[in-house]
Amino acid sequence: MRLGIPLVVALEFSTRVTWSSGQVFNGNFLNIDTGIGGMSATLAVSVDRSQVLIIGVIAGRIMISSDYGNAEIAVSAVVAENPLLEVSTASLNFGSQEVIKELLIGNRGNGVLSWSITEQAGWITVEPQTGTAEQGTDDAVYAIVDRSVEQAWGTYTDTVTIASNGGESAITVSMEKRNHPPDVPAVVSPADGMDNQPFVTALSCRGGDRDEGDGDGVTYDIFLSGDKMLVELGDVSALLCSNIAVCYCDSRTHALRENTTYYWKVLAKDSFNEITPSSVWSFNTQAGSRGPCPAAALELSYEDAQLLRRLRDEVLARDVFAKSYISSYYRHSWELSLILLLHGELRTQALNLYEELRPVARSLVENGEARLSSEQLEKIRFLLESFSWYAPPPLRVVLANLQADLLNGNKMESLGMTIRGK
Repeated sequence: MRLGIPLVVALEFSTRVTWSSGQVFNGNFLNIDTGIGGMSATLAVSVDRSQVLIIGVIAGRIMISSDYGNAEIAVSAVVAENPLLEVSTASLNFGSQEVIKELLIGNRGNGVLSWSITEQAGWITVEPQTGTAEQGTDDAVYAIVDRSVEQAWGTYTDTVTIASNGGESAITVSMEKRNHPPDVPAVVSPADGMDNQPFVTALSCRGGDRDEGDGDGVTYDIFLSGDKMLVELGDVSALLCSNIAVCYCDSRTHALRENTTYYWKVLAKDSFNEITPSSVWSFNTQAGSRGPCPAAALELSYEDAQLLRRLRDEVLARDVFAKSYISSYYRHSWELSLILLLHGELRTQALNLYEELRPVARSLVENGEARLSSEQLEKIRFLLESFSWYAPPPLRVVLANLQADLLNGNKMESLGMTIRGK
């Protein structure tokens, strides 16, 4: 007996019989009940190809016994490729924040499963959209949602359909589009707890909003005061800058006192009036009188002075070894200023070198890295040596240490400096 299509055949008997099914190589594939018949019986025999792991011809037998003798019926069946689609989940819920999820498409039958996937909504993208899976393997598919496609807040649901030669499946995909509060502002400068800040100190932070791609704007209010409680409460008396589009505020309109601890924080507000506060940060102003400083002795412009402040706060203040130079600068600012004022040739030399190095300083501030030629490095070293000729012993030690550090490649690299021509 060869079982092809249909899967069920009938056997007829004209005597009292009993019957049972036999075994095939890898398990039972014949569906037949063991039983007893009367003088005649009709026996339905079916084959379950899903229990067979091989492709080709399989064989078994049916044993029949009766009052007048026994019989054995050979049974065979053809098993063709029979892939079976299996999907890892029936739904994908992205909530209000997730943008990508993985979906596994597997073949739990035999042969090769060929599949394709179709999405309907414009906010869903599926990659890849077609593929093949061998027996017992899975293909990874990634579903991505783009909330910016939809304009209105709300919950969106759609169906992704998978078609294959081993069945079909429908996956429910849902996501929520809603407003998110602004990101928590992070301090940029001055660094929290920073000492020896000048009396004109620019305050800056890093902010943002995950909904900016959907047109949600962010503005910032910056509070500054020597009274920590006023800053924590967001009291209007401590409001330094309001509704600014970039988290940057110059304190020159606010008189800072010498040798004083100041506290400041930022409130980030989006277009839907959701507010995210920062932590409360602090810094200390420098001690001593407001005497001359090297930048003033060089008569640098306000823009150049701001560039040097950013270099100090955003580059030097964030490096462990460079922080000591900030302290040394303020400790010896009087001596440095007097040397510049008393020695015109040194002042001209310093001013010319600053003009040459201005692009380097700007690159460090804006890009976090810069290139310095070996010739420029030598000019810096020579300027420091020239200062040493007129410097008192404590300042001379500081200048000698700085010259040594200029030759230390690791320390220069930690500041983002690459020396060309070495």
